[in-house]
Amino acid sequence: MKILNSVAIIQGALRSITAAARCMAHVALGFRADMRANIALIFALALIPIIGAIGAALDYSRWADARSTVQAMVDATAMQAVGRSRDRAALDAAEEALLVRLQEVSHAPVIRDLQVMRENPVEETQTLVAVSVNGGVPTTFMRFFGFAELPLRAEARTRGELRSFEISLVLDVTGSMRFRGRLEALQDAAHGLIDTILPEGEASGQRVLLNVVPYVTAVNIGRDRGDWLAPLDEAPHNHPPGTSRYANRYIWSASEVAAADCQGTGVTWDAALGVCYLGNRSEWARPGPCPGVRINGTCHVADGWMGCVEERGRDPHALTDAPPAIAPFTPYYWPSWQGVGNPDAEAMHNSYLPVAIDESVTTTASSNMGRGPNLGCPQNVITDWTNDRRLLGDAIDSLMPWGRSGTMTPTGLAWAWRTLSPRWAGMWGDAPAPRDYDPQNVEKIAIFMTDGINQFFSLNAPTGDSDYGALGFISENDGVDQSNDQDFLDARMLQLCTGMKNEGIEIFTIGFDLQRFEEGIQARQMLDDCATTPEHFFDADVSSVGRAFDQIARDIRSRRERITH
Repeated sequence: MKILNSVAIIQGALRSITAAARCMAHVALGFRADMRANIALIFALALIPIIGAIGAALDYSRWADARSTVQAMVDATAMQAVGRSRDRAALDAAEEALLVRLQEVSHAPVIRDLQVMRENPVEETQTLVAVSVNGGVPTTFMRFFGFAELPLRAEARTRGELRSFEISLVLDVTGSMRFRGRLEALQDAAHGLIDTILPEGEASGQRVLLNVVPYVTAVNIGRDRGDWLAPLDEAPHNHPPGTSRYANRYIWSASEVAAADCQGTGVTWDAALGVCYLGNRSEWARPGPCPGVRINGTCHVADGWMGCVEERGRDPHALTDAPPAIAPFTPYYWPSWQGVGNPDAEAMHNSYLPVAIDESVTTTASSNMGRGPNLGCPQNVITDWTNDRRLLGDAIDSLMPWGRSGTMTPTGLAWAWRTLSPRWAGMWGDAPAPRDYDPQNVEKIAIFMTDGINQFFSLNAPTGDSDYGALGFISENDGVDQSNDQDFLDARMLQLCTGMKNEGIEIFTIGFDLQRFEEGIQARQMLDDCATTPEHFFDADVSSVGRAFDQIARDIRSRRERITH
């Protein structure tokens, strides 16, 4: 637009000059006829300021164009430099890059002084970066009147807030993510978000931290967090029937099973003892019968646990951020359908024990044919808070779809809240997160994504029941059946959303390819209601999910930087 304005000014000036020339010619002819030389001289002198004004307009137009372009470059440099304001080498590089760009500006401005510098305020609550350019734009017409150039000055100050950001990426890794390139599109989008929020080489200390919460119907908290579990001296009601009173029967002797039958993730054959076991093996020294396998007078047990936990069902703390000290968790185990070793049990109902356990990645990530107590427990574990781009990138790259159990969004969001809540301080790694709720100084953000509708998945389940999940079978939930399970789970999700938003947690939601479901309209409305504002909800597909993540990332990024002239 500024270039078009300059062209218009120039065209107008040329028309004025042409008209003036014609006038001079006409007047000259008339004056020559009546030989009034003195009047001709007066008119000629009068044209000098007119032509000077036209020339000044041209020079001013060129100066205005140059100044506008230079100011835009200065603003952009200030925005880019604020994140690296403590790195003098980075500021020097910004100066050099700006100088190169200034040399390409039209009308060849002369740059005499250029500075990119960090200004330290008295109170360290913000970072200020100042960029200034001084020089001039050479003139064409005005130089005849003693003005060889017009002064050029452009300044910008960028304020980088020193607020802290805790950003939880809550990502659906259900089995449907393996289709139509959904997982790959999600991974690309998440990488892009990390690149925008944590640019490579930017030093932000630990003010900007992210984590990743993968979910299916259950969430894997990691085997190293066993101290969050309730004591297992007595088996919870949902432990595999017939396996053990104490959830320690995931071990078999050579008389029950051969080494060849030890298969799948976490299953080990110990040739010295002649046992096959799942999970962690240990010796049982408590009074009473041996709940595992007794060899040479020693009782050996195995927990069979891969890291997932049950949700708290209808417990008073089910939909809160209560920590394990208040409401410990029950380890997740999918019961062996119709008992141990039943020859008539159907494989698709997840029948296993004492043989035919297959929790391998090859099987579970590519099909619904896995069998074992950890079926439906995703391999990907919740990450600790970090600003390490490599660790975050590895977590994104390692995501894989996990078969069976369907989608239960409340499980994923509940664990996002637990990672963001200050009641869990010190429980997610060494980083100083989650911090206290303090909206003036800490922004807590959940970016929630799902590609499914809430349901108790029943495609491969026994008639009238469902797959097992973090809330057990559908038959274990009073008043819930296939006609109202979406309503039941949506209501749980919205109660969590309300609790989080009441604490000041900002929620972005992304419905990914939900158009393929008849129930997708209800799912999208639930995500819209969950989001902090309607603008925080994104309805995306494979082709647009990247743009959704990018818009969220740029929104968050912009809060850390502001231009002040």
